[in-house]
Amino acid sequence: MGMYDRVYVLDGLRCASGHLHYDFQTKSLSRSMDGYYVVGKALYRAVPQQDDRTGATLPSFSFVFVGKNKAEFSERTTTCAERSELSAEVEVHTICHECLPVFTRGQSYGGTPDISEHRPFVSWNLKFDSGKLVEAKMNADGRGSESTREAIRKHLVEQGSYVLDDDDPRVVEWGKEQYGAGWKPPVTAKKRKG
Repeated sequence: MGMYDRVYVLDGLRCASGHLHYDFQTKSLSRSMDGYYVVGKALYRAVPQQDDRTGATLPSFSFVFVGKNKAEFSERTTTCAERSELSAEVEVHTICHECLPVFTRGQSYGGTPDISEHRPFVSWNLKFDSGKLVEAKMNADGRGSESTREAIRKHLVEQGSYVLDDDDPRVVEWGKEQYGAGWKPPVTAKKRKG
């Protein structure tokens, strides 16, 4: 897995199903667990600061923008983010937790079948020129064409995975645990062959 950086896009980027996402990971930058923020079209890099009263290091991800090139952490600190002049393409990604997952049944451990969930992958290329976002383009292929629920289901079936239907009792049980007793499964467009 390795080190990565966080990129927070305050205006948000959408998954293939239209859900808005703000928090992404990337390995296109320093890979040192730094925080970057895209505000409007400007890129900022979070800078760790010390609390003026205690000397403790403040979280570098917690700040409020107070101007075009300045951000502050509450009223007791100095700048916690600096404007970046980066010129590069940055691939950012996350997993959509709002899209319903596709479920598979795996090996049985201790008599209980292993149920796995597979969620859509959200991947964007952000192109910066001197710290200004000039292009944001969704990666259509994402990770193995797994950017939609339907693509995940198709890919898993092609791999030979045992994909559970949405109305499978185990999926229904999962949905009720996650969303409450009134949850109903979505209609499965195509039943699993076999």
